[in-house]
Amino acid sequence: MTEDTNLGDGLKVTGNYPVDTLYGPYSSIADANSKVTPYLRSVSGITGLVVGRTVAIDNGTIRAEYWWDNGTADSNLVLKVVSSGGGGGVFATNQLITLSNGKTFGKYTNGQTAPWIGLTAVQAIADAAAEYINPSFTGFNLTGQAQTVEWGTTLTGSETFTWSINAGSGTVPTVDIFDNTARTTLLVGTPNDGTQAQTINTILLNTNGANQSWKLIGNNTGNGTTFNSPNFVVTSRPIDFFGATSATPTTSAQVRALPQNGFYAGSTNLILNTGSTLIKFGVALPPGSTITAAIDLDASNASVNYVLVGTINVTDAAGASRVYNYYEANIASPYSSNHRHQVSIS
Repeated sequence: MTEDTNLGDGLKVTGNYPVDTLYGPYSSIADANSKVTPYLRSVSGITGLVVGRTVAIDNGTIRAEYWWDNGTADSNLVLKVVSSGGGGGVFATNQLITLSNGKTFGKYTNGQTAPWIGLTAVQAIADAAAEYINPSFTGFNLTGQAQTVEWGTTLTGSETFTWSINAGSGTVPTVDIFDNTARTTLLVGTPNDGTQAQTINTILLNTNGANQSWKLIGNNTGNGTTFNSPNFVVTSRPIDFFGATSATPTTSAQVRALPQNGFYAGSTNLILNTGSTLIKFGVALPPGSTITAAIDLDASNASVNYVLVGTINVTDAAGASRVYNYYEANIASPYSSNHRHQVSIS
């Protein structure tokens, strides 16, 4: 048999479950005060205890419980507060997180303030457990484009930009292609499908260290923000030419034909392989670079005498002449096996 017992106006038990017909929700405090008269703002339970009536207020963003506390005037309608022992109320203020020894409460660390005002304990825990993860680029490349090129190189035409993105908690439908060097956007809002061919600005990289840089900009429509990829940078360098030679080079072609080469990047050590058939070893260095020392790593680090023979005009990637310093070491007869000359350059 089901009881139907009235417990004050608006509150009754039907089917063993309490139902308050005045609970709401209401759109605001003013709305609740206007619709629940002072006479109905308190409830008498079966024990005779009189307490303030609880109502729900939903402002379209947060639904929270309020009650008439210590009176039935309009001003007594206040937020229900979570007690130290828990309960079904809500936080009246934001919560300062106070922890020790590197502990965290979900996404919150010691000293942070959790924005929990108006939230129930369950909602606060759900908030702590759900951290917003910003989207980020996990890869960015220009297909087939070397990042170090010989000075005198011209970059022009179309490049294929490729990328990958971890969207995290965001929504990233498009990306922009940006020229950092020219400080201009090459393409706006290309679909985030991981690849896009795009004509670039033509640029001549004509000096040591000259560079061209691009980046991608991700458009996160989830929160209206943008985020950048790492830069893709192409840098120009002179080339060091060196190695064993049958004759002293005198032309650009002969210097460029030396068996070893590498991009010049300042003071470093070159490792010249002598082989076991030739007695002449040459090193051609770009303007301003000189040999400071040379040793034979396979002869107890014995000193090797590299002498400045003179200068040779060597063409760069654009065909322009660069005045190289040419050094040479000579021995009386070939080594019986390959030796490694460590040549220190400035």
